[in-house]
Amino acid sequence: MLFRSLYAGSAYILFRVLSRRGWRKEWGSRKKILWAALFFIWGALPLMAFWLPAWEFMSRSERLNASLDYGTFQGENSLEPRQLAGFLCPVLPFTQGGEAVPLSRYLSTAGYLGPWALFLMGLAFAGPRKKLAYFLGCAAVLALLLSFGKYFPLHRLACLLVPGIGLTRAPFRFLFLYVAAGSVLAALGFENLKNAMETKKTRFGRPLQGLAIYGLAVAFFFNGPGRAVWPQWLGWGLGLVGLFSWGRTRNPKVGVFFAVCLGTSLLFTGWESCPSRLGPASNFDFISRCGVLAALKERTDLSRVLIGDKIPYPIQTGGKVLQGELPPNAAMVSGLRNAMGYNPLNLEKVTDLYT
Repeated sequence: MLFRSLYAGSAYILFRVLSRRGWRKEWGSRKKILWAALFFIWGALPLMAFWLPAWEFMSRSERLNASLDYGTFQGENSLEPRQLAGFLCPVLPFTQGGEAVPLSRYLSTAGYLGPWALFLMGLAFAGPRKKLAYFLGCAAVLALLLSFGKYFPLHRLACLLVPGIGLTRAPFRFLFLYVAAGSVLAALGFENLKNAMETKKTRFGRPLQGLAIYGLAVAFFFNGPGRAVWPQWLGWGLGLVGLFSWGRTRNPKVGVFFAVCLGTSLLFTGWESCPSRLGPASNFDFISRCGVLAALKERTDLSRVLIGDKIPYPIQTGGKVLQGELPPNAAMVSGLRNAMGYNPLNLEKVTDLYT
């Protein structure tokens, strides 16, 4: 995540510099250029405060010395293009029978921005800030293609050519850049819509036809069993009422109602899709629910523990008890120092023993 954020931020800085062709004339003197450089360094200090301990932590990671395989590491948890419907109607992590859904089926939930996001993102290109809109649009598309991982050649190429990307896993996490760019695009689109309403010259002929087609696509292609359907229709219906009312009255207060409708489906979708609320808090009491951890904690004291995977762990949800797997990182929560999982401070010999 550190490397992805740094590259995205660098690309944005480069865009801002290149898109302001008259920046030298705006500053006008060497004194202003010096002040700008000092303020840039001041603004970068929080990033350095994050970078230094992060690099110190990563320098002790086994990844810097290990041979990283694309199929089993770098390309693991790639977003399947056929799961893109989750951007508009997220997949629930559990079926109606209480069975866990495979992780690959709901990775696309990380790209969910609500049922009105694509409509507003499209409006972003109709306003005066076209340069920013096109930059963010290209960034969103690039992040989406990288999130496809092994299903699209761009990510494998990035792992080979871009320093640091080869050390990362789970390509679907590039979606956080898509969400960041898409959120700003949606805000620009809302701003353009607001400005159009204030001019009182907007006509809703073709836009409303497009909305009808868009709604039918959501209804017939993105709904189905195992999806958070009703929050989408709630947000879609309320938003459509708000948009029609806004167009007829041109009242700014109705525009606020439309904005509130946008957030309604987001909040209800988060509630519907959250797996932790489907079971009691005791699901996270790892020591009491897993006798292995309790026994190890009594025996090992401060020594290091080697914990593998596929350890059975009961999960209570929907009045049923499912047989899940113990997360490797549960050992750290229990006060044990484990060799695998997200803890990069691994002893190399212990890792060799595991493999």
